[in-house]
Amino acid sequence: MRTAVRLLLLVGIAGCVSSRQEHLSSNRYPPKPENFPIQFFDTEADVKRPFEKIARIYINGTEDASWQAMSERIKEDARKLGADAVILGREDETSRGFWTEGSKRKEAVAIKFNDEK
Repeated sequence: MRTAVRLLLLVGIAGCVSSRQEHLSSNRYPPKPENFPIQFFDTEADVKRPFEKIARIYINGTEDASWQAMSERIKEDARKLGADAVILGREDETSRGFWTEGSKRKEAVAIKFNDEK
């Protein structure tokens, strides 16, 4: 019971974060281990190794969601896709209005290095 209460508090503090993926390749790869270090790149030009684009990852969060929580979700999704790294894309935030809830969005492209040994 205490664990459930802690989990609910943690989710409430972190805000809600959801994701979806759009596959960009017909290739599928086994998931990476939970502790696999996913690399982040700001642009494609920053990636100095040959790579394949696996999928586009879309992260949506409430205005209370932290950018850190959203980045962690990108890593989690990238690992599930078998990616080695992600190239960060668009990031935006809308403020709460009278009729609307505020929200945050973040996008990234999951990539697999082609020169792995």
